[in-house]
Amino acid sequence: MDKGRDEHRSQEEDEDEDEYTDEHTITFKERKSKYGRRTQVEVLLGFVVHLLMLFYWVFVHVYDASVVKSLSEDARRVAFPTHDQFLGRWRFLTYINMWMCLGYYFLAFFTDIMPRSYLKGVFQDIVDFAFTALIFPMSLFVAVAFWGVYAVDREGIYPLILDSLLPSLLNHVWHSFIVVCVILEMLLVFHPYPTALRAIISMFVINIIYSIMVVYLRQATGKWAYSFLHSFPPPLVPVFFASSYVTTIIFYYIGKTLAYLRWGDRITANIKGEVKQD
Repeated sequence: MDKGRDEHRSQEEDEDEDEYTDEHTITFKERKSKYGRRTQVEVLLGFVVHLLMLFYWVFVHVYDASVVKSLSEDARRVAFPTHDQFLGRWRFLTYINMWMCLGYYFLAFFTDIMPRSYLKGVFQDIVDFAFTALIFPMSLFVAVAFWGVYAVDREGIYPLILDSLLPSLLNHVWHSFIVVCVILEMLLVFHPYPTALRAIISMFVINIIYSIMVVYLRQATGKWAYSFLHSFPPPLVPVFFASSYVTTIIFYYIGKTLAYLRWGDRITANIKGEVKQD
C-alpha cells in the first residue's frame, strides 16, 4: 500500500510540475506578446515620424547654411567669430546637437525601411539607445541651458547684436524646436529604455570628451567657447561642467518618466530580455 501511495503521490507531483510548466510557458508568451514586438500601427507611425523629422532636420541644416552664406564677411565675423577657426562651430554644443539629430533621424529612417532581419534588430537597438540615452537628454539640456543663461546673461550666450544679423526663427530652430521634436518622438514612437548604468556611462564619456575639448580650446586660443565662462572664477569651471553632467542625467530620468507614463512597463522590458524587435 505504501508503494501504491508513493506512486500516486509521484504521479500527482508530475502533474503539478507539468501544470506549473504550462502556466509558466503561457505567462512568458503573454509577457512577450505584451512587451515584445512593436505593433503594425506603431511601426507605421514610427516610419512616418522619422521620415517627417528627417525632412525637418535636412531643412534645418539647409536653412542654417543659407543664412550663414547670406551674411557679408563682416557680419559673419560678428555672428560666427569662430567660423574660420579650428573646429569652427563644432565647439558649440548646439551645433553638435544639430548634427546628432540629423544623424539620428537618418539612422532611424534607414532602420525603419530595412527588411526584417537580425541586422535590423541590431540597428533598432542602436536607434533606441541613441534616442533615450543621448538625443533626448542632450536636446533638453541644449534648450534649457541656453534659455537659462539667456535669461540671466544674454550677452554671454547670444549678444543683442545678433538680433539684427540673424532671423529670430534660426535661434528658435537651434534652441526651441528641438524640444518639440524629442517630445513628439517620445509620445509617438516606442523606445525601450536601456539600463541606467549604460546611459549614465555613455553620457559621462560624452561629457568628458566635450569638456576636454572646451578646456583645450581655452588653453589654445585664450578664449572660452562660451563668453559667460569668462566671468567664472577658475574653481567654478569644473563645477559648471560637473553640474552640466548631472543635469543631463536628470533629463534622462525625466525622459524615462515621460516614456513610462506614455508606454508603461514596456519601456523597461528589454532589461529582462523580453523585448523582441521586428
